[in-house]
Amino acid sequence: MEALVVDVDGVLRRWDPDEWAAAEARAGVPRGALYRAAFDKPALRSVVTGRTTDAQWREGTAERLSQAHDVPLESARDVVASWSASAGQVDRGVLQLVREQRARRRVVLLSNATDRLDADLARLGVEDEVDAVYATYRIGVAKPDRAVYEHVAADLGLPTSACAFVDDSPRHVAGAEAAGMVAHLFTGAADLRVFLDTLDA
Repeated sequence: MEALVVDVDGVLRRWDPDEWAAAEARAGVPRGALYRAAFDKPALRSVVTGRTTDAQWREGTAERLSQAHDVPLESARDVVASWSASAGQVDRGVLQLVREQRARRRVVLLSNATDRLDADLARLGVEDEVDAVYATYRIGVAKPDRAVYEHVAADLGLPTSACAFVDDSPRHVAGAEAAGMVAHLFTGAADLRVFLDTLDA
């Protein structure tokens, strides 16, 4: 394999719902309400394909949260602000594997991401840990669309069969496999190491 394509959220980066649980409680909405409002499918698809901005998505999340739970919009915005204040946390085990892999092959990130991704990666200090970052808001299509995997491979000057892919979403893994990549469903750094070892077998 000449390239390793790694997902960001759920693989390299983790989120802790406790970080915004207090804000949900202050607003009087159930735990997990923010997640459901943010990951409204039409809104999410729009922002990760670049049709709306990250700022618009977050404001829309506050509006959906307010309407769904009949709370003041300002209270909902407080929940969204609490969530937005964090850039998440790096999975250090995965980062170590990324560093090891770069000695063997190109390592790139592919994320269904908004226009905030680059700033988040800089805050996390990982922007220089990979050879390239592919964010779907720039590409205009998102995983698991076959076109997004083909776009990354073509940009790297490789056939999809020369790329290995890692993601925590079964749908995204299946999409990569359908596009011709060797793909792994991420469950943790230990299992990922086993998969990566097979690439050189």
